[in-house]
Amino acid sequence: MYELLKSKFKAQFGRDAKWIFSAPGRTELGGNHTDHQRGRVLAAAVNLDTKAAVAPNSENIIRVFSEGYGMCEVSLPADEPEEGNSAPAFLL
Repeated sequence: MYELLKSKFKAQFGRDAKWIFSAPGRTELGGNHTDHQRGRVLAAAVNLDTKAAVAPNSENIIRVFSEGYGMCEVSLPADEPEEGNSAPAFLL
């Protein structure tokens, strides 16, 4: 079922994926985003899903490749955050 995803990962990154993740699709027929405020939402499942093949690397970089969008790279800080100051202000 995921053989095509695995082969595309290997073609893009030159190695095998270590994990495969999948999340089912849904659509909101009414009440979009009101559920964040404890409102009601009428949702329905759809026959689409999101799949991801992943593998760790030895760099502090997350690389995301999606067909039709190309490569996106996110650099992670090399140092661990200091205790007590690890959360950005908007998460406090």
